[in-house]
Formats: sequence, C-alpha cells, structure tokens
Amino acid sequence: MIERTEGITHELANLLDGSSRCLSLALTRLERSDTDPTGVEEARRQLSIVAGAMREMSGLVHAILAGRSAGSAWPLGIGESGSLADALHHAAAVMRPVAERRSVRIEVDTEAATESICAGPVYACVTGAIRNAVESIDRSGHGGGLILVRGLLAGGVFRIEVIDDGEGLPEGDPDRLFDAGASTKGSTGLGLSFAQDLVRSLGGSVRLEARPGRANGARLVVEGPATPLRDVQPGGGNA
Repeated sequence: MIERTEGITHELANLLDGSSRCLSLALTRLERSDTDPTGVEEARRQLSIVAGAMREMSGLVHAILAGRSAGSAWPLGIGESGSLADALHHAAAVMRPVAERRSVRIEVDTEAATESICAGPVYACVTGAIRNAVESIDRSGHGGGLILVRGLLAGGVFRIEVIDDGEGLPEGDPDRLFDAGASTKGSTGLGLSFAQDLVRSLGGSVRLEARPGRANGARLVVEGPATPLRDVQPGGGNA
C-alpha cells in the first residue's frame, strides 16, 4: 500500500508541475490580452489542459483514498472522448511547458485507429515517461532535443512509444529500472515502477530499450489489449 501511494504521489507531482506551468502561461497571456487579443484563445487552450490534468489528479487521489490500484481510477481516460489518441496528445500538452524550459520539443504521432479505443490508465504512465525523457535529454548536455510520442494499433493490441534522444540506457540490465527505488538520477525511482504497475493492471507489458539505429537515446514501449470505446460504459467498466 505504501509503495503504491508513493508511486501515485510521484505522478501527482509530475501533473502538478506541468499544470502549474500551463496555468502560469495562461495568466501571462491574459495579462497581455489588451495588446495581444490572440492571447485569449491560447490562454483558453492552456486552461483546458490544466482542467484535464486536474481530472486526472482527482482520479489518482480517489484511488489513494479508496485503497484501490491506480489503474481503477480511470473510467475512460483524458479528453472529450477518452480515447488513447486524446490521452497521448493531452499528456504531451501538459508536459510541454516543462520540456520547453529545457529547450526540448515534444511531438505526437497517433494513428487514426487510436481515436476509437479506450485510454484506460495509460495517461499517467505517459506523463511520467515524458518527464523521464526530458530529464535524460537535459542530463545528456547537448542543449535541447526531441521526444516523439507515438500511438499505434494492430491486431487488437495498442502500442505506445516514447522515444527520446537523451543519454540512453544505463550500463547493465535496464529492467532493473522498473524496480521500486531504482534510479539513474538520484530521485525516488518510482516512476517506471509505477508505470509497470499501471500497464500490468491492463494485462499489458512495458519495456525500456535502446533507441533503434542511434548511438544515444531510449525508447519506452507500452503494449496492451485494446478496448473499443463503444464497449466501455460511462463511469467505467466494459459494456
């Protein structure tokens, strides 16, 4: 129970950091709206991102209070439809201000088919993966970088990839990074362990591997059974 609560708290910290930066950008744009009317629309977009992140944080908190696994906190997922595509785009949006402070770009590429399957609890897994990728790029010292978030669907299985051009994998067995407390950066090391718990709650798998065809960088791959949105009842569960 303590390990699960610490993992959820770790993801809350990610969401709070991204949300606070989005909120700060929105307030700045509103303050300048007299001289830049286009800023109002951008502020509205930023506030929408914050609202979505707050819904996710609410789900995490309720999971803690109810003593449930984190995966049970998400009835549909983030966004208007609750689709996997929505979740990936929103996770990138809420973490983008954090990345931009380190001159890191985030791009998202989702297949059309991911718009019709349920995101489930993968949102927090992706925000954590993006945060790890940002920090890896920052530690690499090459002054900026790129994170690519991909969403695919094939044969009833969804696949998420978070690809970065950071410092790459540590020496030894990369699977050890999924152990609670393991870290390459002096932090609590709960992010990947929590992600693995989330993905396993879906009956899926997660792995960290070297970026194909590159001397540096890493790729986090999440795979699991795809649930069509039409089969998910409002409020959670299968129809």
